[in-house]
Amino acid sequence: MAGEADFPESPAAVPIGDAEPAFLDTVHGYEFAAGSVAGSDSRRGGGDWSEALTLDGGRLAVAVGDLVGGGDSSATAITMLRGALVSALLAGDDVSTVLRRLDALAGRLPEAVGSTVAVAIFDPANQELRCASAGHPWPIFVPRSGPAVFLAGSLGMPLARAGEHATPQTVPLAAGDALVLYTDGVLSRRGRSPEESDALFLGAAAEVRNGHFSCLELTERLLAVMLPGGAPVQDDAVLLVVRAGSVEIPPFRLGVVARPEQLSTVRRALSEWMTGANIGAEDAMAVQLAVGEAMANSVEHAYRDQAPGQAVVTAALRDSGQLHLEVADHGRWQETDLVASAHRGRGLHLVRASMGDVRLDRGPGGTTVRMTYQLTSGGPVGKPVVAAAWAGTDVLEVEVLADEKPVRVRMTGELDAANAEEVRDRVQQISRGGSVPLRLDLLGVEYLDSFAVRTLFELAMAAQASGERLTVTVPARSPIERVLLASGLNQLATIDPA
Repeated sequence: MAGEADFPESPAAVPIGDAEPAFLDTVHGYEFAAGSVAGSDSRRGGGDWSEALTLDGGRLAVAVGDLVGGGDSSATAITMLRGALVSALLAGDDVSTVLRRLDALAGRLPEAVGSTVAVAIFDPANQELRCASAGHPWPIFVPRSGPAVFLAGSLGMPLARAGEHATPQTVPLAAGDALVLYTDGVLSRRGRSPEESDALFLGAAAEVRNGHFSCLELTERLLAVMLPGGAPVQDDAVLLVVRAGSVEIPPFRLGVVARPEQLSTVRRALSEWMTGANIGAEDAMAVQLAVGEAMANSVEHAYRDQAPGQAVVTAALRDSGQLHLEVADHGRWQETDLVASAHRGRGLHLVRASMGDVRLDRGPGGTTVRMTYQLTSGGPVGKPVVAAAWAGTDVLEVEVLADEKPVRVRMTGELDAANAEEVRDRVQQISRGGSVPLRLDLLGVEYLDSFAVRTLFELAMAAQASGERLTVTVPARSPIERVLLASGLNQLATIDPA
């Protein structure tokens, strides 16, 4: 803690009434610290205040204000301003609208005219921080990596003063990023210019970067650097440090009976978990493919010639953005069909092509597939991901457009072990055993596994035996295109990205 760092002697931290939020340690997903030093001039003291409020969607609002004049008469005005702030935030107002509401209220409160306030909202779901100021010093933003900066922008006029309203500033927010809010008493010291104070304050705030200090240690350090012991402090000083932490994603665990019809159940549940974990669409497709193949392995091999048992899927997301996946069953590996062996080899090849590391452990007690995958976007740390991780549908729709040449067969939904054979038989019937030229339109297919890939190989070989070449239309640069190219289907069929 603070005693472990080499700090200058700090002034006595005397709390100023309600200047510090009372529940900082109870807000999940954020690290807080607040400090305040009472000024010696009673005519100027008592006007500083701060507020912190949790909002829906894991958001957090923080504010720091300074009431001009201070003194005992300021208590009522501060209470009313804080009440209006909380009401506006709970109503869903943006930071600029919140300040306009406070501005209107201050116009009716003589004690509040000319007061300043800065408001910020942390939004981890959209991974952004929005801030606006009405005449108040701009907070310092300290990214996890990169230099600390004052949030520059149009500084609005103090409350109830004529002039332009504040212009909100928006910056990307990642786990580990911190915000330092303060009142001007922190910067005020005789014999030091405003430029010198700003540079000193910015340099001290930068030391929170990469977790060098906890928020509590940083708060103590900032007060010690800016207001060293023994220095006269005329005006109140309030300091609030907030750091966004990693949102804890609970591990995923699902056990199902190892039957083909349960593959879509696993996909639905895993999809919901990945969406909640803010995992992007392409990463989700890679994960779904790998887990689907491991599940298909259990369905096809684990409980052959006996009643199907359980397969268990688990997933855990680390702060580094690395995903750990595991699919386990309690059956025994029984491989007797050479065609199936070749098919399963292709499936495991696709898994290894999708994942960073794959381990297949077989033993008397069952088979466990362990996989790791490094997310390319989203997750606890990364850029915003707005799109849901998985759209998903439990059925596959097949539409035949016989008027087109070649005949187009359009598929929408999921093509997997549960329907691949039925699709193969129907397409074989449409193509008359491969003799009729076909274009398989997979633009609407959201998922396919190695069973589906095997079906496409069989259709391509049937067309080739009849002197034709199957055309398969896929979304350009999509996971499905990569899967089919990795499988080698392009050697037998034309892969047409669109």
